[in-house]
Amino acid sequence: MSLVSILIPTYNQPEFFRLTLESALAQDYPEIEILVSDDSTDDRVEKVAMEYRDYIQFFKHHKTRNSKLGFENMMFLLNHAHGEFINFLFHDDLFMPQKISTMMQYFTDDVAFVTSVRYVIDEHGNVLQNIGLENMNSSAVYFTCEEIGQNLLLRTNNFIGELTTVLMRREDLWCEQNSRYEICRFMDLSRMIANCDVPTYLEICRQNPDKKCIFVNKPLSAFRRHFAQNERNFNVIMDTLFEWIAMIRVAYRSKVFITNEYLLREFCRNFLQIAMRVIKNFADFDGLDSIHAQRIDLLIQIINACENNDLDLFLKLSNGSFVE
Repeated sequence: MSLVSILIPTYNQPEFFRLTLESALAQDYPEIEILVSDDSTDDRVEKVAMEYRDYIQFFKHHKTRNSKLGFENMMFLLNHAHGEFINFLFHDDLFMPQKISTMMQYFTDDVAFVTSVRYVIDEHGNVLQNIGLENMNSSAVYFTCEEIGQNLLLRTNNFIGELTTVLMRREDLWCEQNSRYEICRFMDLSRMIANCDVPTYLEICRQNPDKKCIFVNKPLSAFRRHFAQNERNFNVIMDTLFEWIAMIRVAYRSKVFITNEYLLREFCRNFLQIAMRVIKNFADFDGLDSIHAQRIDLLIQIINACENNDLDLFLKLSNGSFVE
């Protein structure tokens, strides 16, 4: 039986962390290791973790000045894991008890990763909705990696789910260039922090063109929405938009997933709708910092290029360095 590593990056919020950790400990799959890495500003999470010290591996990871949105914390966990398979579990999300065991049943040599329907819950644990694919009429739906990669980019939408949702092979995250396991990268783009899950899935699909991905029609995890998240932070929202632009540019230039102008035009149409909605609701979000304020004009130019169906201008404008 294969070992599965459950990786829990934490930052403050000990009340959510306790529930998250207990959902990992409640897994009915016997071969798991649970790694917790804490880069909190105080010791409240550590005190909770020490109550479970006999069942987990705990690390105090000191946040660096340049660390954004927990990236280094996640990378630390990934490179200390021992499992053949890994599943992140963010400190405010939850696993259902059968999450790992159910997904492991679907893994064969020709499967790249397994995802599922998930709950959306509020800060009190109340279920707000279920998120999954439309018109799922069977217990599981199979897609090719090519279909997943292409549709992620064309829809400009993460229909796969957050990293909490997906079980994957650790070996598929190995980066030969940097001699370590990495997430948040697609081809030569790295550290796409705001969009972390999407480039991770794209890179797995790119490396495994002959494999398939499985979507289980059963809620196996829960994504928590609460006051401390970045959904209102316009700086993070802008980073997300620019990361989509960077991913589509490198995909089109390399003819990976986006292989012709027709598909590029389809992306531009979808991106235009999303970006216009963001700009329209600008007043509802938290304010821009100085760096992102300088980028707003560029974003508007890219939106205009999409609106005018000017692919040459879109590619020219998108040629900047939008990711670290």
